[in-house]
Amino acid sequence: MAASFTNVNMAKTKWKFPSGVEDDVTITSHVYAGASYTTAIDANKFVYGKSKLIDKDSRSIDFLFQFQYINFVNMRLTEDDHVPHNKQNIRWGGSAGAEILFLKFVALRFGYRYEKRGGEGGAFGSSNSGSYPYVKGFTFGTGLNVPLRRLTDSKLPFDLSVDYVHRNKPFKWLKENNVIEELPTSNINLRMNWYLK
Repeated sequence: MAASFTNVNMAKTKWKFPSGVEDDVTITSHVYAGASYTTAIDANKFVYGKSKLIDKDSRSIDFLFQFQYINFVNMRLTEDDHVPHNKQNIRWGGSAGAEILFLKFVALRFGYRYEKRGGEGGAFGSSNSGSYPYVKGFTFGTGLNVPLRRLTDSKLPFDLSVDYVHRNKPFKWLKENNVIEELPTSNINLRMNWYLK
């Protein structure tokens, strides 16, 4: 379990448009609280013979479960209390996720996110996420770790990881946007871990 608090002193930032309009707004403070649980199952009975790809330390099926709560302490679009729906525009949220890792090689991931917001569906226009009452949606993804260093007896001194995350449809607050509504969202992350001698 863990917890953290960002921007404790409620610092402000100042901005100015080219037209000359300027203002200062308090930087958002966040309270995070989370917990995770991991467990593993011995997979030796599924692996036969000697293999560089699946060494003894990797012969397991690992499970990870994570939960996180977040509170947006002072999230406002402006400092003006007379602006409709401005008070604590983004309030709180939470997320949960799970990962199944096979032989330290292939991972399957699932997640869900929910954020409570102070809007009522369009106070600042359909393009502003703060004007909607909530954000929620599911994600799923996969990951692949290729241990090239081990497979080549360190001739290639690095490992390669690829992560893929996908949302089949946008989060619910984008529903009114006809363009984005039709587009699924995918993220691909490529990472190389280089081992120095």
